[in-house]
Amino acid sequence: MDELGYDSVYLKRPSLNISSWSGRFKHDGCGIFFLKSKFKLLEEISWIYEDIHDRVALVAALKIIETEQIIVVGNTHLYWNSKKLEDQFKELQEFETAVDTMIDLVTEKYHIDAVPVILGGDFNNGPNSEIYQCALYNIGIF
Repeated sequence: MDELGYDSVYLKRPSLNISSWSGRFKHDGCGIFFLKSKFKLLEEISWIYEDIHDRVALVAALKIIETEQIIVVGNTHLYWNSKKLEDQFKELQEFETAVDTMIDLVTEKYHIDAVPVILGGDFNNGPNSEIYQCALYNIGIF
């Protein structure tokens, strides 16, 4: 990606357990990629969820080079089993904590009042699911 002008931050999930559906240790994680000509990485938070599912979140503060504005970008991959809502809700709450931690860090360190937030990832749910509705209306992350 470097030859195309991109930089990135990446967090591999810990892969402490063998996957229940593939029988293998996982080697994936979360990444945030950005054009070096457009953004500068200021801060990053790597977050390993406190559960048995080997899931992670990544949150970065990027400065838009042209305007000097700072934005927060987050990425996660929630547990795949949408029938285990309690596990997904716990991960979603931890994702919110990671994002809030970055917002607090950025507003204090860079002396700004508010910061735009862009979040993405694989939430393993559709727009009519309880997880999506909670994220949208209770937490406000979509």
